Amino acid sequence: MRYGKVTAAVLLSVVLISGTGCADKQDDLNAVLEAAEEYSTGLSELNIPKVGRGSISEFEEERPYWEQKLSFSTYSGYSEDEALIYSAIADSISYETDEGSVEFADNKSECTVSVSFSIADYETLLSSDERVWASYLADEIDDLDKMQIEVVICFVKENDQWLCSNYTEIFDELYAFADESFPIRHHGAGYFDHVNWSGGSYDGYYTNTESICMYLDTIVNGDSVLEDSYFTVSFGGQEIYRSDAGGGIAEVSAFDIPEYTDETGHIIAPGEYVITFYDEDGTEIISGTAHVDQEFEELVIQPYLRWWLSSSGIEPADAPEGTVIDYGGVTEDAVYINANTIWAEMEYTGIYEYRDGYATLEYNGEEIYRENGINELVVSSFDVGSAYMVEGEIYFIPGEYTVTFYDADDNPVVSDTCIVEVE
Repeated sequence: MRYGKVTAAVLLSVVLISGTGCADKQDDLNAVLEAAEEYSTGLSELNIPKVGRGSISEFEEERPYWEQKLSFSTYSGYSEDEALIYSAIADSISYETDEGSVEFADNKSECTVSVSFSIADYETLLSSDERVWASYLADEIDDLDKMQIEVVICFVKENDQWLCSNYTEIFDELYAFADESFPIRHHGAGYFDHVNWSGGSYDGYYTNTESICMYLDTIVNGDSVLEDSYFTVSFGGQEIYRSDAGGGIAEVSAFDIPEYTDETGHIIAPGEYVITFYDEDGTEIISGTAHVDQEFEELVIQPYLRWWLSSSGIEPADAPEGTVIDYGGVTEDAVYINANTIWAEMEYTGIYEYRDGYATLEYNGEEIYRENGINELVVSSFDVGSAYMVEGEIYFIPGEYTVTFYDADDNPVVSDTCIVEVE
């Protein structure tokens, strides 16, 4: 037997070959055993250059892939925790060559050798439901029982050199642990080097905002890193909000922090809001600051209605003579012809909280439809029913239709009337 990790003496003296050509057979046997020794050493040490020298030329096509995968470094896409675990398992590999297993093919240019690899029984770690620190797992690997992986190396003789031809099969079997996901308990810090902002800001500066949102770009395996994380929001050094566990997005709306809003309750009050992510043990992962400002404006232009006609049977270009057309919609003297939809949008400048109000549609002075919390009223003929539809058609009956937007105190904000005609 040959034993890996240390160079064993080649016990050729026990191999007895008799008959004609025994010297050649002995030479081939010695060469095969030496090739198996060199190849198995390379495999146990994850020495890709050595393995490459002992493989057929086609291995060069796969070499970059295996060099990256078996480097177990952060430069190859592994987290520090993953690299620690995989390296610990790799370090546990040893081997034993069965010298008596050498079998030559009839053509004498091919042969097989059986090698038994020992490796830490990492599969016992995969069955655990409890996540633990990577350093603990790495220490535990040293104490695990060994499991055996039986490998048959297929050699072919090329230019008087015995080269492995079934390297893909061997790699897939021996290094299967590199495809496993171990129950690592992550320290979140170190996985993230910056924060990102959304919800109306890309740099953390917000104006007249209803919400602030900070999220993380994961570097490696981010979902598992943040699985049990949470975030807090602080204002003036005092925590004002704490999230539930999980996720890499910290979004807070005015609804979440009602004591830190303006008088409408929908706009976040000005100031600096510090958002901090923590791991499950309360260790800080990363933080960022949202800078919120408010610019209150009066309604410097009286609100008006924009009537959208194109989806309701008339194109703006075909509007009746004298109709004022503004950016695809009309702002006065709106006339619908054969319309199944009336569509009016409230336009204004400045700050106005329309969600506390409502809008109505009246027909010849009678309210026939109402909708809350909008600044754009879209009503189809089916919304008001057959009483306001041309018999046998889907169009609104002709007449005057008035749209009015109201504030929370039932005061009208803006109102206008359109004409519906049927041809």
